[in-house]
Amino acid sequence: LAGFARQMRNGMADFEVWLAPRKEALFREGVSDLQPVASGGGGGLRALELGMGAGTNFRYLRAAGVNELTAVEPNPEFADMALARAAEEGLQLTVHDGVAENLRMLPDNSVDLVVATMVLCSVDSQRKAIEEVHRCLRPGGRYLFMEHVHADVERQWGLRQLQGMLNSLQQMSSAGCRLANEPLPVISSVFGAGNVRSEAFSADEGHVGPRGPLGVQLPPPHFLLAPHVMGVATKSYGA
Repeated sequence: LAGFARQMRNGMADFEVWLAPRKEALFREGVSDLQPVASGGGGGLRALELGMGAGTNFRYLRAAGVNELTAVEPNPEFADMALARAAEEGLQLTVHDGVAENLRMLPDNSVDLVVATMVLCSVDSQRKAIEEVHRCLRPGGRYLFMEHVHADVERQWGLRQLQGMLNSLQQMSSAGCRLANEPLPVISSVFGAGNVRSEAFSADEGHVGPRGPLGVQLPPPHFLLAPHVMGVATKSYGA
């Protein structure tokens, strides 16, 4: 667990830089007009982050106007990193040890906003996790997601095959992370397709890898994680 925490904090720093413009847009558009209903209107947005890691999303939450955050994280090695990052950002953070499939510490309809980025690749059950997200959100509340996914079978057939070949190795080395990750159908099933707005993109667009032996152009770092989907799912009223 400690090794994975260090890997995510240090080894993925460049990847987070690549994702920054996309995250800024996602949080700005997904949160800017969201009203604080779960608190009864007397406070700010009640927000939940699943798999907070080292707190890489905290600056986007603060920029979107979130002052208090509840986080659920299965890896205790991230706690000190995240608390330090929250203090830097001026974010009041409460951390619970737990998993996305069992958010027992949160009542039904109790949060305005749920955020999860690069989380569904490693949960045991995506459906249970998304059902828990849906349960905790109040009607009209939003779930912001950004996940690396299985490459498109038509446009990126070669990359998809390579992801499949290396999927087991990735799971063993990266805390269960699956390269063959396809969360969007589950999100659409739980929330209803009409309540989900999503966009596919490649995280390494515009980036090139180093030159290898004999001047061969190598792929960018993290190219196996490059295919992504991001979006906003809204809990319908009466759900």
